[in-house]
Amino acid sequence: EQMKNVLAGWIETNFPDGVGGLDSYDDELPDGTPSYSEFLESVGAAEADLMEKNAAAIEAEVAEAKEEYSTMLKAKVNEAINKAVEEIIQDIHEDAQEEFDYLDEDARAELLETLAQEVKDYGASRLDE
Repeated sequence: EQMKNVLAGWIETNFPDGVGGLDSYDDELPDGTPSYSEFLESVGAAEADLMEKNAAAIEAEVAEAKEEYSTMLKAKVNEAINKAVEEIIQDIHEDAQEEFDYLDEDARAELLETLAQEVKDYGASRLDE
């Protein structure tokens, strides 16, 4: 658009009747050289084509970015879940001495293993793999 404005300004300055009068000068152009009006039509068609291609390219890029970010975010959530599971299991083991002091060592170990497995299973059920 800026190029067309600069070109129109140059024509207005350098041709006696400006852009409108340019038509009388472009009847004898060499083969393959478009008239100013043909040039403007081709620029308009090219702009429309580029806008369409750009819109399609943006749409494809957005779809790809959504997929990549979705995968990355799911991985981060999964990582956070796994870390939380590990921390909860660690807390269970640290608290077990006091919480289950009425159990003997084997019963306490068995209970801790059961609780840890429940935490692991629950955490795994929340993972998106």
